[in-house]
Amino acid sequence: MIKARPTDERVSGTRASESGRVGGSRGRGKAVRVWGLLIGCLVAVGGLFHEALAGLVGIWLSSATYSYGFLIPPVALYLAYRRRHRLTGMTLDPSLLGAAGILAAGSVWFMGELGDIDLLRHLGAVVGIQATVVAVVGLRIARVLALPLAYLLLAVPLADGLVEPLQWLTADYTVELLRLTGVPVYLDGWFLTIPGGTFHVAEACAGVRYLVACLAFGVVAADSFFTRTWKRWAFVVISLIVPIGANVVRAYGIVMLAHLSDFEIAVGVDHLIYGGIFLSFVTVVLILVAAAMRDPAAVPAQAVAPVQAIAPAQPDVASASTPKTRSRWRAARAAGVIVIALFGLAGLRGYAAAVAPASAPVGPVEIEPPQVAGWADPRPARSTWQPSFPSADATAVWRYTKAQSTVELFVARYTPLRPGAELVAMQNDLAGGERNTVMARGVTSVDGGGAWPPPAYLRLATRDGERLVWYWYVVGGEATTTGWRAKARRLALQLLGPVDGAAVAVATQAGPEAQSRLRSFMADADLRGTLGARNGSRQGD
Repeated sequence: MIKARPTDERVSGTRASESGRVGGSRGRGKAVRVWGLLIGCLVAVGGLFHEALAGLVGIWLSSATYSYGFLIPPVALYLAYRRRHRLTGMTLDPSLLGAAGILAAGSVWFMGELGDIDLLRHLGAVVGIQATVVAVVGLRIARVLALPLAYLLLAVPLADGLVEPLQWLTADYTVELLRLTGVPVYLDGWFLTIPGGTFHVAEACAGVRYLVACLAFGVVAADSFFTRTWKRWAFVVISLIVPIGANVVRAYGIVMLAHLSDFEIAVGVDHLIYGGIFLSFVTVVLILVAAAMRDPAAVPAQAVAPVQAIAPAQPDVASASTPKTRSRWRAARAAGVIVIALFGLAGLRGYAAAVAPASAPVGPVEIEPPQVAGWADPRPARSTWQPSFPSADATAVWRYTKAQSTVELFVARYTPLRPGAELVAMQNDLAGGERNTVMARGVTSVDGGGAWPPPAYLRLATRDGERLVWYWYVVGGEATTTGWRAKARRLALQLLGPVDGAAVAVATQAGPEAQSRLRSFMADADLRGTLGARNGSRQGD
């Protein structure tokens, strides 16, 4: 009896081992099918969003600010891998809510397609990928993968709107620090003047690139170093505050180095090198702070397999087919959910193609110089201010004079607005060339003259002196001063038919009378004939 016991245990252990191998083989086979289903669905959805995803990759390639985007997908996979033990024992439960999310993402993409808004296109594509994962794996598993899925949003260029506010913040606080340390300084827009020289707080000095990179790092560090929720959120907030403060200190340090060295160091290329070294040092400090504050590593309960095996259950003939039935039901439901979502997404793509305007203008576009009462006949302007709108159907710059006043008028026409012909786009340049520097920008509260709303403005430093530029975007006959409003109006009117658009800008030498000079010109000018007034109606209606 004593000798038989070990033999039974060995036999029992051998059977358990064999059972484990069979179960493991089945588990691996099921995992392969799950991954195959998920990858297949992601490929299908990615194919339907392929133009938007290609555009997103193009931004990563061309923009130094968003070049980190290539790291976002693999980092998101790493964050998901860290959660693999928490997924043990969970089963797929395909979600109709995920399918609805795919359709919602398609609607966002659709609005971006009609309004030619890249941000909505890219956001729709990324959210579509997130929703596909939710649709396939279900809500319970998606909750575990919430952070990796949310992390994908960092791949979308969302920070462009922060450039201008951060420029003002950097300029204002740098001035305050200089004054606190006894350095006389004069702030004119984004230009800081101290004894000996002038500094320009350019867009690259706003710190947006450093901010988004620190946020991307902070999320990963918070997940890797901390287990307490409040600590994770606190570190993410720190990852937002530190780069903003560090950028101000960097700008102040560069100005001070130049001031103390009589402009021998920290000017030209030097200031980029010193600034990069300082921000790298701050990043290392941030990493060391995270490592010092880290919580003790928590071992997931599922990471260690239980030593005792569950006793083999007696087969129940009545319920033997239940797991297979459930598996088939889940597979059928998964297929139904994905088919519904993909057909809906394909329908949105088809509708977008049907209502999209032609890719070429209706015919040759010419702009006749408008006659302005009281102002001498216009002539082509040949100044250093030559705005560039490369996708416009026609552009022109004219010069008008009245007594001692001179005003230049720029018009860019789009008939109609269409894919590739963007009224509001990064490549459009109202400043008029690299040699012209933007000193300040914003929206005035001054009446634009006539029926024109208060304009947006630029203050430029050019070879001909400082210029004040007022500008508007005109969509469907209505003028606005902000790009997002112009795109929103285009989106609303595009459903009715082709929509005309134009950019209008007037410029004059800066000075005490500059605003009244521009207002007088716009009050005398009637630009409707020049701009056209098609308001969502089709050509020929």
